[in-house]
This record gives sequence, structure tokens and C-alpha cells, in this order.
Amino acid sequence: MTMHHGARRRQVAIQILGMTLMLLGTDQEASAQWSRFASSRSTAPATLDASASSEAPTTSTRTLRSRPSWRRPPAPSVEGEAAWGENFGQTLVTGDFDGDGSDDLAVGVPRDVLEANGAMAGAVNVFYGSPRFVDDRERPEHGLQIEGNQLFRLTGTVGGRVAGCDGVGWLPNLHLGVDSGDEFGRGLAAGDFNDDGYDDLAIGVPGKRGTSATRGTGIVIVLWGSDDGLVAEGSINFASGAPALICGRSENRFGETLLATDMNFDGVDDLVIGAPGDRFQQAQPGVPFAGWVEDAGQVTIRLGAPDATGAAVSTFDEGWVAYRGGAHDYAGRVMEAALLDARSPLPDLAVGRPNSDVGRGDVVIVPNVALQRESGIPFDRTAPYSIVDPDGRPNDRFGSSLLAYATANSPRLVVGVPFRDEDPWAPSARTGRSEGFDTHDIGAARFYELDPRPFIGSPDGDISMSGWVDAYDRFGEVIAAGDFNGDTRRDLAFGVRLADPGGVPNAGRVIVRLQGQSGPAKVMVLDRSDEYLDHDPLNQALQLGGVADRDDYLGSALATGDFNDDGTSDLVIGVPHDEVQGAGSPVTNAGSVHVVYGDSSAGPDPRSFRWGRQEILHQNR
Repeated sequence: MTMHHGARRRQVAIQILGMTLMLLGTDQEASAQWSRFASSRSTAPATLDASASSEAPTTSTRTLRSRPSWRRPPAPSVEGEAAWGENFGQTLVTGDFDGDGSDDLAVGVPRDVLEANGAMAGAVNVFYGSPRFVDDRERPEHGLQIEGNQLFRLTGTVGGRVAGCDGVGWLPNLHLGVDSGDEFGRGLAAGDFNDDGYDDLAIGVPGKRGTSATRGTGIVIVLWGSDDGLVAEGSINFASGAPALICGRSENRFGETLLATDMNFDGVDDLVIGAPGDRFQQAQPGVPFAGWVEDAGQVTIRLGAPDATGAAVSTFDEGWVAYRGGAHDYAGRVMEAALLDARSPLPDLAVGRPNSDVGRGDVVIVPNVALQRESGIPFDRTAPYSIVDPDGRPNDRFGSSLLAYATANSPRLVVGVPFRDEDPWAPSARTGRSEGFDTHDIGAARFYELDPRPFIGSPDGDISMSGWVDAYDRFGEVIAAGDFNGDTRRDLAFGVRLADPGGVPNAGRVIVRLQGQSGPAKVMVLDRSDEYLDHDPLNQALQLGGVADRDDYLGSALATGDFNDDGTSDLVIGVPHDEVQGAGSPVTNAGSVHVVYGDSSAGPDPRSFRWGRQEILHQNR
């Protein structure tokens, strides 16, 4: 497939359930034998009538592509214009949206400015991966491509249809206009929700109004993957499964956090949705209204299902509330799902509650009993139970982050404790010496293993980085996992956004813990300073591109994916407050993303590992 000569701008405005989704893209002259977008793709505006959403479109059954031959065309720019405070890179997620075997990257820009009215309503940039090897030959340019990148934004009017709001779905006063504070892209999740072989993208818009009188109600929008990548055609949006939420309550923030996982083990990904601002009425016998339980938060599950149309709302079930917290728990802000109990073949849901018990925090494990009706599998443990830190103290914020992953022997759950104070005289994780430094709010992480019991009792180990981090750095706020050196073991990456590399306050850094055969084998530090480069005999430091500035908050978001399909994980680092070069002058707090590629060329020994190339992405590149 060959693209036409001459660059042109493509805008596809798709009306989805009363809301317009703008897709901006760039086509460039190319001599490539393959292109993501067909030159014959329609650029005319189209509408999707929600009342006819059950009709099957003309889309036929899709199959995965064979590998194309590649020659990269001249690189165009990243879509969007960098503006003050947009926070490009605040959220990140990876998935294979075009089914070519290489992971792709979606970047949330929750305060992106809409040129039409100046509203900081949010956007999502999408970049597509490309394979490192084609026909056993290595390509000089591989990984994430600027060519073919996309930018998704919302526009809209008052009035529209929202699935799950009431029996009919039509709300004449539903506020679907674009406003500052919508936060389109604040929540992101990637999964194959309709079982067509392509990952789809769920986008949370937690600041979206329910009506003109409510704010922060929130909705979720789902874009379908395809052979052409993510497409706006046929996209759906929905609010909470509980009708009253979209119709009247403010500050639920439905969609602030999203999680894709197969909850009922049917081979189709499902969507877990957090609404951390949810409140509910207190139950008191004989009292019609006993007041509200404020900021309790809730977690909703909507099951995906095979759907050849890729457009019908019925692709998801109507959903149910799987968990609801207590007063000021903000349940749903931190979520994870994994096989946490050997007695069940289905994943359980872990919900972090760092504010509980005067900030000691806990993690609530919600057994997958809600899916008995789907699976018919009997359970002998039905009630949610909590994991607590036996050494916890007020304001430790245990449960501020969660990560579940599998080891060679058992599943593991890592829990962030970012406000934890370390023993100042404990041996430093870096030097092994007792140094007596200030360790207030230095932070840590604890891990639990299944052996083969449920996660109960004391933790199986601590992850401390004293010596690599300092007081008030809050290590443990952000955690990700990947296999960066191709040895099949899971390595851990920690975002430390409040670190002061080179003495620059809150410039931020990332600490990677490479896993060896019998334990951690190497710690690596990634930041924009040269603090460790002169004293780095073990190759533990990597200086990232760019300049370390005050309050960059590098490491606020992390993601991993294999963008060049070479068998190693690549690391994505969000720098949402980075100053970047705009069209004419530097732009403060516009945000950027670092991409650092993994490399297996040094062999499986983590001590010999070196990172591959790195690059920086931002709008107006």
C-alpha cells in the first residue's frame, strides 16, 4: 500500500453518542511498501446514531497482519501544540492497537488545550511501534514511530445518549460540551474488550459533568483497535452502571482510574473502573436519610464480550459495583488485579486504601465471588479481607501503589509505602553502611508471595532504596514491571518524582531493580543529572536527555512495552511538568515522555546490562 505524494492534514470528526471525538493525524510522503493508514480512508465526517448501535456495520472479520517490509518515511511532528500546564505524560498505557506484534503507546494529556475555545479539556496522543527485525534483517529505525501518530480530543454539544444512565439512555440535559477540567485522558487502559485480536483503548474523563448542575461525574470512552490502529468510528461511551451517578452526583470522578484484565477467565478482557469520589447514603434502621458517606469511592466491573461489530454498546455488560469503600477511603484510585488465591482460577481485585486508619493504609482483597454467576465455580471465601502493614504507622500511606506480577514460583503483590520512615541507622541499600541520614518520608515497598495461600499475614520482604533516595522523596509512589534484559525475569521500575538529582528540587528520577537468579542483582538510576556518572564502576547510572529543572517531576508515570518486538521490555517515563520547546519559545509544564529501550545483547547476566537507545516525545516536536 503506497501513500499519495504530498503531505496533507486529516481530520475525522466522529459523533459518538452525542459527543464528537476529533481525530487528528498527519499523512506524509513515503516510499514505504506499507503504511498504517490507507490513502483511500474516508475523511468525511460521520455520525453514529446510538439508537441504531446494535446494527452490524460493514466491518468484516479481522485477521492479524503478516509482517510488512519497512522503510521509514521522513519523520513528521507529534500532533498537538504544547501549551502551559497541559501535562503531556501524566498517564501512560501500552497495548497492540494495530495487531502487528509490536506494542504501541498511548499518552494522556489531561489538560490539553482545545484551540477552538481554549478549554483545558484533555487529549490522548497515540504512537505506534514497529519491529526491530524484518525477514531476519535488523532495521535501522524501529520502535515507536512519529509517522502516523494520532491525537484524540473531544468536542460536543449539550444533550446526548449515555449507555447505562437510565432505561432509555437519553438525557436531554446531559452536558456533553467540552469544558476545562474534563480531564480527557486522566484514566487509560488497554485490552481486547471485543475479542477481535486488537487491543482497544479505554479513556477516562473523570471531570466530565453529568448535567449542567453537576461536575466531576465522569464518563469512560472506548476506542476500538483495528488493522489501521485506533479508530473513532463505532466508539462508545458510558457512565456508571448505577443510573443515579451520571444523573445527579458531583465529584464521583468515574473513570479516574482504569484497569483491563480478564476477570471471568473467558479469554476476553474486561474493564475495571474506579470512581474514587463516590459517596453513598448511610444505612440506619428506621431513619429515611442518615446522611452521606463522603468520598468512599467505588470500583465497577464491566465484562467484555466477543462482538463482531466492534461498535455495539452491548459489547460490554451493564456492569456492577464490585467494591465500595468507607468515608474518605477514595476507593478505586489505586487498583490491581491478579491471581492472588491458589484456590481460585480467577483473578481477585486488590484495592489500595492509603488513607484508611489515620493514614496507616491497607489493601483490600476482593475475592472474585462476584463472578460466581458467570463461572459457576464454588468459593469457600466470600468476604473481602485486608492486608495491613504490621509495622505500619500513621501517615505511612501503605497501599498508595500496587503491582501484581508472576515470578517463577508464585504470583507476587508489591505494595508501595511512600511516606514510610526508614531506620536512619539501618545499612544503606546503596553502600551497605550505616550512615545516620534523615529518612523521613523516604518511602519503601513491601511484597507478598502466594505459597500457595492467600495473601495474609506479614509481608515476605521489603524493597528499600536508602542511599539512592533521600528524605521526602516518597519512594514507592509509582511502580512498573518489565523484562528489560530479556532473561525472562521481571524487573521492577520505581518512579521517584520528588527526588533531587544533582541537587535540583523535585526534578525526579527512576530507579530500576534488575532481578537475578536468586534475588536483586543490580540497581540502576535514570535521571537527567550526571550525579553518579563519575563514580559508576558498575554501570548503574544512565543520564537521560533534557535538562533537569525544578519541579519537572520525572517519574510521575511509568509504563513498559515491547515497542520493537525484540523480546525485551522498553521503559516509558512521564515528565508531566517538563518545559519543552514550543512553536516559538519554551513552554512551561507542557510535559514530555522519555522512552528508554531494553537490550538483551549483553546476555542474561543483569550485571552486564546496558540500556539501548533513548528518545524524548512531546507535542510540537
